[in-house]
Amino acid sequence: MNRGGKIKNVICFIALTVTLSGCFTGIESTPRITATDVRRENVQTTSPEQLFGSTLVSDSLRSWSEGREFIVVDERIKLLFSSTPESSLPPVGDVISFAGVTPVKSLMGDTVTLMKFVTRQNPVDTLIYRIDASPSELYGRQTVNVPFVIDSVYIRKIDAMLSGMTLYPLTSTRYTADGQRIRSRKFVPVKVIGVTSGNTDFPLRVNFSEPGGSTVHSMLMSGGAGKLSTRNFDSLFSLSDPREKYPAISDKNWEAITNETVLPDMTRDECRLSLGRPADVIHGHSYSSTYERWVYTSGAVLEFEDGLLKKFRL
Repeated sequence: MNRGGKIKNVICFIALTVTLSGCFTGIESTPRITATDVRRENVQTTSPEQLFGSTLVSDSLRSWSEGREFIVVDERIKLLFSSTPESSLPPVGDVISFAGVTPVKSLMGDTVTLMKFVTRQNPVDTLIYRIDASPSELYGRQTVNVPFVIDSVYIRKIDAMLSGMTLYPLTSTRYTADGQRIRSRKFVPVKVIGVTSGNTDFPLRVNFSEPGGSTVHSMLMSGGAGKLSTRNFDSLFSLSDPREKYPAISDKNWEAITNETVLPDMTRDECRLSLGRPADVIHGHSYSSTYERWVYTSGAVLEFEDGLLKKFRL
């Protein structure tokens, strides 16, 4: 083989080696991660509403004393508690009182806890709620939740924290005094007039006066700041006026947003503020313009041309 052929073979071998190296290491197909990217991923922004919501938690078991009252809010309590001696269990609306905890051994030899309660009507009758954890483990938890009842002390605590505050609802959903679900305006100031018991899923009922002060509505809210709940404080309320964040939005368009409706030539951001994020977005374009079609699970459809709303069906 002449010298030119040898050089050609060496070049081919080097090229093959680099190619195989790239395939096995993935270096060529993996983008470089910079320090800026890492910092961006690690930065977690916590809003004032999330910080405040994290304080709306119930007390730990260590702070419970005998006689602490709990409101029965679900008839399924009869499936949860056993009674000693046998008697009728408390109805919805009744109050039971904490009577201490007792550790016992399970059939498997583990230590479990019997949480005891008594009723007002029959303080001799003991209601038993079993928890598959030892008392020491329960005392170490931040909170202990008993299903189908709501802690009266917790309600009074949150009532003291929220009563008198001016808040801005982030949703239009409301409840009337008789429990009827209605829609009202969002992003408008309301004044909290008290917190009462809700239901098993959302123990807090936040009662507030609507603008004008003549109508009282409420929202059901969960406690704390758990990310799995869509009814935490930060999901329902703003501590400050949202209008101040959007000075470029006209008064006419903002009025539509507070009523969860849209107007022609609204921007995509304005429509998103009003109706929320769509379930599906379809993109398109012509020779002269871009096109988007937003579809909502409610059946609403919005059509944009060059970023402005041109057609809609609500």
